[in-house]
Formats: sequence, C-alpha cells, structure tokens
Amino acid sequence: MSVSTHRGESTRVTATVSVRVPENADATLATDAQQRLAAVDTVQTATVERIEGIDPGLSATVVTVRAAIETPSSVAELRRMLSDTVGVEDVQQLTTQ
Repeated sequence: MSVSTHRGESTRVTATVSVRVPENADATLATDAQQRLAAVDTVQTATVERIEGIDPGLSATVVTVRAAIETPSSVAELRRMLSDTVGVEDVQQLTTQ
C-alpha cells in the first residue's frame, strides 16, 4: 500500500532500513513498516519492495526492509528525518535512482 501526498518535485531513493513493528500490529510486517515510513514528514510515497531480515523480540519485531521512497528532500535530510522517527531502528543505506 502506497501513501501519497504531493509536495512538489521529488527524488526516488532506495532505502534499506530497520523498523520496529509492535507485537499487536494490525497489518503484516511489510505493510506496517511501509505505513511507518510513509508517515515521515519528508516522505511523499513509500513502497516496501522486499523484506531483508526479521528479528523477533518480546514485544516487537524489528523488520529490515528495502523500500522505494519518493521525497522532495536531499538524501542527507531524508536520513536525518528517518533516523529521528520513532520506530525506525536503523537507516543502513540510502541511494538515489
């Protein structure tokens, strides 16, 4: 599921990020991770392309995903915004396409 909000010109970024998904989440791991990424202010759209890792915990699962993100921001700003987002555990890689 992609969430779209148009905010001007954008850049497509491939991101590898780890997202914490609560145990009681209503959606699949990929869908929940996608929704959390799409909720970041600088993200116009986020689409999880694949799950690269799953690390189950007692109250949450950390899922590492590869996602396509559309953003009007620079890669550095996107990294900062993702890193500051609750539930995003790690931003491993961001590359522009």
